[in-house]
Amino acid sequence: MEFSVPVATGKGPARQFTGDVWYDVIYAGREPSRARTNLVRFSPGARTFWHHHVLGQTLHVVSGVALVGTRDGVVFAAHPGETVTCPAGEEHWHGAAEDRFMEHLAIWEGDGSGAPETTWLEEVTDEQYRAPRTAHPPLLNNSTDTTNAAVMPPVTSSATPRLDPATAPMRHDRIVATFNDYDKYASAYDADIEDNVYNALYERPTTLALVGNVAGRRVLDAGCGSGVLSQALVSAGAAVTGVDVSTNLLAIARSRLGPDVPLIRADLEQQLPIRSSTFDVVVASLVMHYLHDWSGPLSEFRRVLAPGGRVVISTHHPFVDFRPSGQGDYLDTFEFTEEWVKSGETFLMRFWHRPLHAMFDAFIAAGFTVERVSEPRPDTAVRDRSPELFEQLSGEAPFIFFALRGGNHQPAPARETLSGKMHQLSGEGEQAAGEPHDGQAKGNQEDRHAQYPADEPHDGRDDPQHRADYGRDDSQHHIEQAL
Repeated sequence: MEFSVPVATGKGPARQFTGDVWYDVIYAGREPSRARTNLVRFSPGARTFWHHHVLGQTLHVVSGVALVGTRDGVVFAAHPGETVTCPAGEEHWHGAAEDRFMEHLAIWEGDGSGAPETTWLEEVTDEQYRAPRTAHPPLLNNSTDTTNAAVMPPVTSSATPRLDPATAPMRHDRIVATFNDYDKYASAYDADIEDNVYNALYERPTTLALVGNVAGRRVLDAGCGSGVLSQALVSAGAAVTGVDVSTNLLAIARSRLGPDVPLIRADLEQQLPIRSSTFDVVVASLVMHYLHDWSGPLSEFRRVLAPGGRVVISTHHPFVDFRPSGQGDYLDTFEFTEEWVKSGETFLMRFWHRPLHAMFDAFIAAGFTVERVSEPRPDTAVRDRSPELFEQLSGEAPFIFFALRGGNHQPAPARETLSGKMHQLSGEGEQAAGEPHDGQAKGNQEDRHAQYPADEPHDGRDDPQHRADYGRDDSQHHIEQAL
């Protein structure tokens, strides 16, 4: 291990920057490492000259508002926590807005050939700097190129290969922004979904109808958000536990649900900190389209579900989300983005399109039987609220709903399906989200603490004595409560 001695703060030279700019060298790698990282501070209105990098550059905004412009005339405003990636050879500039200081981390590396890491060009004009700004990029290019070049290497006039601005990818293909930031707009999201047409009058009633009678049942609301659906389930007599990854949404859920409903902060793409066979019903309402790989979450739903229990899922309808995605292959699984406007604020969202056969493959691979598929028409409540939306939803279902039944066996090992390999989590152990999981060894430990003794008959649905013995108190006893 090596500790670096801090280097004195440097002033950005006038031949590279307009206005006052300072930088601290965070890391300057020695061979074989060629990584570089600087913390760069811009005074209001300050910016770089036009430049490009031999291997590209990544900018992570720390404070203020970072403006990033390219030759196509687009200027994007990036906010703290957001990251901008510029590909190798793309001519660009970046700087602070007129009214505040800005700090960003600049990350890059050389290619080892001795070629200049950064080539500096002409000054950015006031007209270019003041061009209209776009708050968020419209889409993300799913690039895995994370090698980047410099903000502060020595000036050079040597020519380096670079993209032709006339044929280079558009700027919006190279922005990496903060997607699905529910912590940032938790209040706006909650205010919107509580009573809008799509959630309150279309999706939520259909989900509750598929769930059915939950009186006395133990229900996991997977991706509970601000607790609106959980509240309806509690009102119907269910012993509900909510799980969500957003701290701020869970705080709203806590306020809505009170202190008696267990809430867990956990990522559905990691193993859940819940014992096996805990719930009679798992509900995942408008959650799955955020997830790239369904195999892990479905395997976890299967694990925490009591034998014979049910899973109810609502998600984007693959026929409907395919069209606005702009992609050309319905049969592929791919990501796409949308801009949402809620309570006057704009948010950038990322989703995953998945064809219908891939959904069924995932359900079967996780050990579920598909009992029902629903593509509901809107009811009169939608017509009374919005005749226009009623007409639209009568012609196409924006969401598709599934009712799944878990068998009396554990999920089968991952296997090849018609749509490709399905990868599953294995074992039964109880770990916190992200904790290493050692498969069957943990499963054997869990067997000794199983909620249902091996000699106790239980189908997870219709055993009143079991509900009396393993009701709300038992469910809460075995769940790590949060908030």
